[in-house]
Amino acid sequence: PGPRGQILTDPDMYWILFVMGAVAAVVIAVLVGGLVTPRVQRVARSMRLDAPADAVWARVRAVEHFADWRSELEDVDIEASPPGQLRWTERSTTGSAAFEMSRDDAPHWFGIRSREVDVAASNEWTWHVLGDGDHARVTLAARIDIPNPLSRFVSTHL
Repeated sequence: PGPRGQILTDPDMYWILFVMGAVAAVVIAVLVGGLVTPRVQRVARSMRLDAPADAVWARVRAVEHFADWRSELEDVDIEASPPGQLRWTERSTTGSAAFEMSRDDAPHWFGIRSREVDVAASNEWTWHVLGDGDHARVTLAARIDIPNPLSRFVSTHL
């Protein structure tokens, strides 16, 4: 190295500075994008089923049989819980996750939430079952809270 300031006269250094600036700009853009993306995200989907509401309710509420109709699940282990509470662990092809009941207003509302504390988001799902004779309308609503702005940007935009 020569005199002070000579480092900027080397043409290769401009490329290095350009690349470093571009990486910094991308990181800042992702961070700002995550900060302006809503922290809590909600989505709901409904469907009409050709089955009585009480039969649909029984299927939705039977946590121990989730693996019978959720193809990604391998097993559900019901845990010992205090009266009025329900906790379980689901094992799937991608790992295991712990849940608990958050709402149980038979025969219309059933809610569950994740008990995982080391994840980037807290999740809650609510089923709403309504019937009209031989048909039922089921609405599944999800509420996802993602506190980390980088995780929020990645999960929403990529």
